[in-house]
Amino acid sequence: MPSTLEERYEKVLRSLPDGPALLAQALALEDEYQRLTAKLMRDNGAPNQVLRDYASAPALSGNGKAAMEALAALSNQLCGANPDLPQVLVRWWPERLPSASCAMGESGALIRVNLGMLTHLRLLIHLLCSCLGSITGDEARWGEDRLTVDQARGEYLAMIDEFVGGEPVPLYKTVLVHWGKRERFRRVATLAGLAYVIAHELGHADLLQAASATPGPFEVSAAEPEMISHEAETSADKAAFRLLRALAPLDQDEDLAFAYAAGAASALAIQACLFWFKASHSDETLAWTHPVPDLRLGMACLALGDPEEADRLASPTPRGASSSTTNKRQARIAALKLWLDTVTGVSLFREAALARDLRGRGLSPAQLMTLYVAYGIPVPDKGVSHVEERQAGEARSL
Repeated sequence: MPSTLEERYEKVLRSLPDGPALLAQALALEDEYQRLTAKLMRDNGAPNQVLRDYASAPALSGNGKAAMEALAALSNQLCGANPDLPQVLVRWWPERLPSASCAMGESGALIRVNLGMLTHLRLLIHLLCSCLGSITGDEARWGEDRLTVDQARGEYLAMIDEFVGGEPVPLYKTVLVHWGKRERFRRVATLAGLAYVIAHELGHADLLQAASATPGPFEVSAAEPEMISHEAETSADKAAFRLLRALAPLDQDEDLAFAYAAGAASALAIQACLFWFKASHSDETLAWTHPVPDLRLGMACLALGDPEEADRLASPTPRGASSSTTNKRQARIAALKLWLDTVTGVSLFREAALARDLRGRGLSPAQLMTLYVAYGIPVPDKGVSHVEERQAGEARSL
């Protein structure tokens, strides 16, 4: 008789050396993060009602129990928006790498979200909210920014130094508090970043279910090689964008929609940062099965921040010029992407990586061609396929 997904999760967790203890330790760090946040707020005169609100699940500002509740609520909301999905269980996983995974079994799909994703995402969005005035060009709406772009970059790259050095990220360095509109934006963007990660994995679950009407035995490393491909990852991204667009339509609240775009783009910027850091600082095989990080980040910004323009550009027939509203959204999305490129060090690491020879590093010909064309690097080999030309053209337009 097939085990339930919860039983499977517990079994896989126990198979990890000290797995349950590591998870308990990681969730205890969430409790410590909440304690530090509460202390900072009390020092600023916050009343008890506000302190309790910051410890709740939607705040994602610490508290191990609240972190588990937030993940469950997000997965329920996303699965409810797509009734055709298989049975799904989403759980935290005690790893520091900011990533997630999906595996199918007889009982359904198990999605594991590394707690490292929450650590990176929370800090990056805290920093983003400290710069909203300059990003949107509307300090009258958001008030005076607390950080400059250079200050935000310094804080984020300091965390990256700790991370790649194998050191735990000191919690006190990542604790910030916002108020009013910025705090609402921070909460929505942080939740949206996690929602994108889950929705992307749900896209894989849908694809894996369609690939086999009778899934085999449950395996954590299960995904078939042909499913871990450019096409599968692109399809999973598109599925995630559709789910998030349904949750935050632009005609309801521009700030809310922009927060969803910022959250998803931040999750992708984190991965782009680590990809380009590795490409620029080592000669290791990159083994990157996803589309080029820059292309994914650009597509997230466009698909979520300005879907009307995304649809217009994707249309095979001309659909007229962009509206003034679209132009405003485009400017805001372009500023967001530039901010993420700068603060996460993507532009810096990318420049250093592209000065090296990336051939023989595990990238596919299509990925290499996209990079060569998008950044004006002389193409070393001829014989470009139509698919590679199209992918390179998409990257150039973003």
